Amino acid sequence: MDEPTKAQKREFWERYGFRFPGEQIDSCMYPDGSFGITPSIDLNSLFEYAVPKLCELDGFRLLNYQFIGFARDIQILRHGWGIHFENDDFNKYQSGNDPALALFWAVWKVIHNG
Repeated sequence: MDEPTKAQKREFWERYGFRFPGEQIDSCMYPDGSFGITPSIDLNSLFEYAVPKLCELDGFRLLNYQFIGFARDIQILRHGWGIHFENDDFNKYQSGNDPALALFWAVWKVIHNG
């Protein structure tokens, strides 16, 4: 799973109330009005800023966030992190090896109806 581009990061954080001066995305104004370094795409930032707003603003529920693995005999066939969001109209599932990127792309899919 690929890292998001700068444009994707900017769009993502702007959706959750962050504002950027000019074209750069290294620093930003936080939703509370303070100014600082733009949050990383990590589990702490995503669960602090994105997931609660996704649930509050868009009516989604985080159904599960877990490590998944499928094995036959001793050989692991597939493994990674699985994230599942749903609302009354549809649900979205994303998986990946990096838990933060899997969560980022799950939220991205939800907000873009992808």
